[in-house]
Amino acid sequence: ESCDEDMYGEKPSVILQSFNAPSLQIFRQYTDAPLIYLSWYNYDLMDEEFVEWVLTFADGLGVNSPGIEPLKTALQSVKLPEGFVIFEYTLGFAVDAYFESIQNGITDGVWTDDSNTARCVQQTLDYIAEHNIKVKGNKMKTRK
Repeated sequence: ESCDEDMYGEKPSVILQSFNAPSLQIFRQYTDAPLIYLSWYNYDLMDEEFVEWVLTFADGLGVNSPGIEPLKTALQSVKLPEGFVIFEYTLGFAVDAYFESIQNGITDGVWTDDSNTARCVQQTLDYIAEHNIKVKGNKMKTRK
């Protein structure tokens, strides 16, 4: 299937991501593309101050899977601006990791090394939504 132009046509085709905050701060002068800071961080120290620092130069934050729970805790005391996004990286072939990422309650998207798995998960979610399927436990039922 091709991308729905109505859905994606107005969204940026480039997202700049970096583990290096100064590079994002420089890019801010030259582009309006979304800037995502990739955190390689001591998650034991992730706190409100860290999140507020990221807000000063980035449009979003990417954390690897171990960083999700500490970030959820830090976000309890930070109000994110509208449009600020959180990504989980780098998911691979394990389909369950994608669904866990979706269920974590704060992730807006994922980065993956395997786009086929990500595409399969997205198509599954689209199918469930399109057919109004209610998923509960290990059983799937179509709503009438």
